[in-house]
Amino acid sequence: WRGKPFWSWNGELDKDELLRQIDVMQEMGMGGFFMHSRTGLETEYLGDEWFDLVNSCADYADSVGLEAWLYDEDRWPSGLAGGIVSKHPEFRQKAMLLEIDPEGRGEQVVAEFSCDLDGAVCTNLGSGKQVIRFSIVEQGKDGFYNGYTYIDTMNREATEAFLKSTHEKYAKKCGDRLGKSIKGIFTDEPHRGAVLDGFSMYRDDGAFCVPYTQKLFDEFEMRFGYDLKERLPELFFQVDGERISQVKWHYIELLQQLFIENFAIPCKTWCDQHNLILTGHILHEDTLTAQTAMSGSMMRYYEYMTSPGV
Repeated sequence: WRGKPFWSWNGELDKDELLRQIDVMQEMGMGGFFMHSRTGLETEYLGDEWFDLVNSCADYADSVGLEAWLYDEDRWPSGLAGGIVSKHPEFRQKAMLLEIDPEGRGEQVVAEFSCDLDGAVCTNLGSGKQVIRFSIVEQGKDGFYNGYTYIDTMNREATEAFLKSTHEKYAKKCGDRLGKSIKGIFTDEPHRGAVLDGFSMYRDDGAFCVPYTQKLFDEFEMRFGYDLKERLPELFFQVDGERISQVKWHYIELLQQLFIENFAIPCKTWCDQHNLILTGHILHEDTLTAQTAMSGSMMRYYEYMTSPGV
């Protein structure tokens, strides 16, 4: 039950130095470590040398009575495999953008409405003097994602690409160490995109965005029985001054279900099949508001971890 720290792997990794540091952690009384790719890594992430070092450290740790644990990403948040997944446009995180009195025809427009706006209050929907447009946009690219974006964690195909490019490589390269000298894997800060919050969008208009996935509208109608496109103003505004809208709750609930079904469960299933403990944490547990904005209900997600952590 001793502490097992994140062990930052950055710079050019050297086997002798890594083994020396394991001795230091043992002397400090640590119970093990998580081999964690961090900013500044010069050794190729998920390259042959990477796996040789992972195996050497796992074997040495086992010989001196410490636990070796994996970390499933190059930095964080988990899911993009250091950009291997999100270099494919179909797997990148998308959002639905609100534009007020937009110029031009726009691209990937979902719906437009006329109305009158007074702050957050929307009246005369369908007959007002202003125009509100809803369109699909991509998260901005950033160096933290190695020049790409985060992934659409509500897209099962994106998650499968992540598991194939990361987890399956560990299964192939580490062999029967999984579940033995390698105890488990840490997943770090996955999320399903920000609701009306520019955090992580890397766009100037991020605060006018809500998460989107390709099957969003079909899944919404199948699960709740009506067309979300016709009710989009209620996601962003108080229509006719009504502060409460069932559409808002249904939408957040759909995001929760899709995030769990298409990311949480596949990751847990893979770890179970390979005798690995799945631990980690989801982005922004801090408050109920922060949870709602980025990931939904933490406790509903943590059902699908072997040992949840915060």
